[in-house]
Amino acid sequence: MGLETLNAMISDPITPSPDQEVSARPHRAHVQSFHFVEPQYGRQRRGQERRDIRSFVMQKARREKPWSTSKRVKHASYKGRAGESIELGPSSTGNLLPSRTLSKKGKLGEAMEDSLEPENPETQSDQVLGWPMDSNEMQWHVHSPQLGIHMPHAGDSVGNGVLDPFATYPIDLDARSLGLVEHYISVLAHEAIPVDVRRQSNVLKTQWFALAMTHRAFMHSLLATAAMHAYTVGKASYYDIIRHKSLAVQEINLNLSDPISRIDDGNIAAVFSLLCVEESMLLPFIAQDGESQDLASSQRLVHVNGLKRMIELRGGLAGLRVNQCLQALIIWHVALHSVASFYPPYLPLPESSHKNSQPQRQSPYNDRPTAPSQILTCCFDLGVDQDLAILLDDLSFLTTQLAHWLNDPQAPFEPVDLQTRGNMIQVRLLGKYSNIQTASLPSPMQSTLCLAALVFTVLVFQSRHELGIQALHHTALDQLTQNLILTQDYEWERVPDLKLWVLVIGAIGARGSAELPWFLNMLSSFCLDQRLTKTDEVIQRIRPLFWIDEQLNGVLMQLWHHSLS
Repeated sequence: MGLETLNAMISDPITPSPDQEVSARPHRAHVQSFHFVEPQYGRQRRGQERRDIRSFVMQKARREKPWSTSKRVKHASYKGRAGESIELGPSSTGNLLPSRTLSKKGKLGEAMEDSLEPENPETQSDQVLGWPMDSNEMQWHVHSPQLGIHMPHAGDSVGNGVLDPFATYPIDLDARSLGLVEHYISVLAHEAIPVDVRRQSNVLKTQWFALAMTHRAFMHSLLATAAMHAYTVGKASYYDIIRHKSLAVQEINLNLSDPISRIDDGNIAAVFSLLCVEESMLLPFIAQDGESQDLASSQRLVHVNGLKRMIELRGGLAGLRVNQCLQALIIWHVALHSVASFYPPYLPLPESSHKNSQPQRQSPYNDRPTAPSQILTCCFDLGVDQDLAILLDDLSFLTTQLAHWLNDPQAPFEPVDLQTRGNMIQVRLLGKYSNIQTASLPSPMQSTLCLAALVFTVLVFQSRHELGIQALHHTALDQLTQNLILTQDYEWERVPDLKLWVLVIGAIGARGSAELPWFLNMLSSFCLDQRLTKTDEVIQRIRPLFWIDEQLNGVLMQLWHHSLS
């Protein structure tokens, strides 16, 4: 619209006809009615308030639009992909988002409006999620298992919050679903960042949840994730997981038919969340039976392939840099899987993440020390490869920043950034170790340093996740033991503190594994040779290398008193 046209419209406004004026007057004179609720406390009173509000809304709706609450009116509908049905009322005005009601049978409808009882298993069918991205179309089959479980009442454990009277959520939520939202915000969002021991970051409650508030598929997958976590602590049912997982799949199906929304941030986040849910269902205390584990394993593979394809179409993980929260969470997942499997990452990591990013504001913590770090001096004495020396120096700098942040709540660091950089270093260490092992003359000393640094990063960056620690027991500690045995005593003569640090980190990481007695025996013998009789003396020797007092002092003291004293 040109400027001249706009000026003409302002100078000569359109005059409505008399009929239009008459029809407009009642709309301007409309007075909104309200239902006032006196604030009361107590669970029974809150339940009565919710019933009063719902009764008021329903009565008002019946007066103004009789069709809106009538069960006898046949709504128009059309069939979507995978048997989905999107319900359309006689009028869709005033709705920013289509009102979709879904279920595992294709529509959620009235059966799921007031009841959470599972459907008849005999009527269930497989859902198919297609990937129309190229000529070689992938198909995503998501099976809805038979559910013969008793559903708890909507007010039990989960779902004590109020309903959504202003339709602010992208999907229709019942009391139990709102309870899952509350569980995510109050519990899960605080526990998802391992290094955030003070629960200081709000990124997962703001950026991550804000994305879900604009995306139907992601909201359902986020609720499935919250249901999975709540299920492990007895606050949700297995059916809550299956329900939101199925609804997320159907919403993803719709998005895949659109060339833009099929690989947008919300759809990628939805598939990534479903991947995390399926992996959690592989845990023995969650899987219902062996068949459920096999199904979850096959579904996990489908989600991995789908996620890889979507990110590939976005130009790799670097294409997600605008949404740093989404990029960071996927990087964490990639790194954890790489460490647990000792295989290269299933997604190429962005080059920019290999560099140590700086805090957002000026601080004494921003700059590296001008003098060489202790680890660089040790690497020079050992004649370590330059790439490995730089990598270990990066880890030393990151360790210093993490220690500052743990000591000073006002330190200008974002826990998400610290976590991402730590996980990126883990992947780089694995890559370097692989290169050393495939060389014509592998170096046991360099392999030992790589593996010990890897164990250290898992200890300090995954300390709140027991699964991350257990992942070390599969391969890393065994490889560290073998390479340490192959090193010669004379190689450590110039760097005795470095050997002491390797043995201490190996012993701490080996807790609960078969390698623990060997590390304790080696550490005890070395401390006798070095005339070290107290933990304070040991810590003082190894602190200049890689050490976090807040996370490792107590563990070392416990090992010392129970096994070495």
